[in-house]
Amino acid sequence: HAIDVCYIALHGSPGEDGCVQGFLEVMGTPYTSVSSIESAVTFNKRYTVGIAHYYNIRVARHEFFFKNEKWSRESLRKLLRLPVFVKPCKGGSSIGISIVADWQDVDTAMALAFRQGDEVMIEEKINGPTYTLGVVRLNGNILVAPPLLCQLQHDVKQFFDYETKTTNNSYSSLVLDTLTSHEEQLLEEFARNVFRVFGNKGVMRIDASLS
Repeated sequence: HAIDVCYIALHGSPGEDGCVQGFLEVMGTPYTSVSSIESAVTFNKRYTVGIAHYYNIRVARHEFFFKNEKWSRESLRKLLRLPVFVKPCKGGSSIGISIVADWQDVDTAMALAFRQGDEVMIEEKINGPTYTLGVVRLNGNILVAPPLLCQLQHDVKQFFDYETKTTNNSYSSLVLDTLTSHEEQLLEEFARNVFRVFGNKGVMRIDASLS
């Protein structure tokens, strides 16, 4: 039987890196996400923030490192302010991600991130609430859902790690927040711009932090 449309709900490779999308494109089967090219690009944080910066989409200060590249705590101190996230450049569900509040801990965080691949991003933590927004194009119009505040039990979790996202939802919740009209407009414009730059079709969930 022919498939009307494929709803992609896979995490990580091969569902988010363009492999499944490319297969469906060859088969001529419609699907719900952006194309294989945009999926491959956005699966790599280095490509994603580079393109975002080019299109004047604000991103946190960051640095990238390859596995065999030399780096030092002293150089990081000059480039970035604590706390920072240390992340694999490729991957999802927060696997291999650490938050570092003391430069003495960065070696362990880098080693953990490099277990997931050959590229690592170190990114300053934005001190402000984080929101998630759903975006979809329908009948030629880009529709943005109301922003939902991502809440954490900070006495238990410092960020949305793998456990929080996948196995223990009691640590977190998504709720409507009281925002000013200006804040709502900022978030909606941000989500709309990201959607246009990174695919302009399908369904996206976009996260944004207010500082």
